Amino acid sequence: MIARPFSLVLIEAILIGLLTLSIYTGVYKLIKDTRALILTGALVHLFFEYSPFGNLNERYCKYLLKA
Repeated sequence: MIARPFSLVLIEAILIGLLTLSIYTGVYKLIKDTRALILTGALVHLFFEYSPFGNLNERYCKYLLKA
């Protein structure tokens, strides 16, 4: 496997972190305990699997393997 540049991985991590934070902020308004963290993780995962843009997990993996 070819190592990817740290800067690219860092950008991906920041984007996922911002998405997670935005979803968590909304969930925490409804559920104010640790269940909010679990629900946020599940919602982020579901978003990437069933987003209106298609299965982003699958598309991203195909993009990485092609490169």
